[in-house]
Amino acid sequence: MKNLNSKKVLYGALTIVGVTILAFIIVSFVKYTSYEERISGTLSEIDDGIYVQTYNVYSNVPANNTTVAIVCTGTQMLTVQGHINISFTDETPSYSYTRTNIVNGDTLNVYVPKGTVQMLGGVNSLR
Repeated sequence: MKNLNSKKVLYGALTIVGVTILAFIIVSFVKYTSYEERISGTLSEIDDGIYVQTYNVYSNVPANNTTVAIVCTGTQMLTVQGHINISFTDETPSYSYTRTNIVNGDTLNVYVPKGTVQMLGGVNSLR
């Protein structure tokens, strides 16, 4: 009888430890995938009259085709691969950037005057 009770206690303890580890993994995964950092500011010119340079990366797998944008934030060159939204405006050139932990999940919104975006062409990726 004593041996049976000790087995029940052991199984109960292992169940509690297993559920605790599973809960930790789920919470860590949700926390990792929901991470988001937002940055915004004004843009500086990369070249004369150019605020944004973009190019497409083409892959043998159509789902891996992405757009890459390069902008100068004044203190650093920012290269973003993900969702690129370019809006033309007569206001001061600016940007808002949302960084996530998901691959190609970053979003760059750029607000620039017409004629200040330079398309650099495409690059083929062998995947």
